[in-house]
Amino acid sequence: MGIFKLAKVRIPDVPSVISLITIDLSAVLMLTNSQIAARFDQLAKLMELHEENPFKIKSYANAYLSLRKLEGNLSAMSRDELASIRGVGTAIADKIQEMLSTGRLSALEEIKAKRSGWKWV
Repeated sequence: MGIFKLAKVRIPDVPSVISLITIDLSAVLMLTNSQIAARFDQLAKLMELHEENPFKIKSYANAYLSLRKLEGNLSAMSRDELASIRGVGTAIADKIQEMLSTGRLSALEEIKAKRSGWKWV
């Protein structure tokens, strides 16, 4: 379960018996396969700019290529099923699950933070 699973909304003009509505935000915050793939592409490109580990860059680029054309829904897959996708291992499967549960990819946020310190000429 993600941190954004449920939200409670109070509607002031409706009697209190029915004014508390629970909304499931999982569908609203659900990332598509192409959105997840795009984050791996962005991560690989930023890592390349920072001259990070070339093996990790290649892994993230391969994950992007595999995920962008994947037919199945990533959110319906277990960690083992994710890891069995060509171009996706256990580390990338963990990152996919992180994105599905939080909407964030901490590795991407960290590399973006490095980028914000750059001085453009």
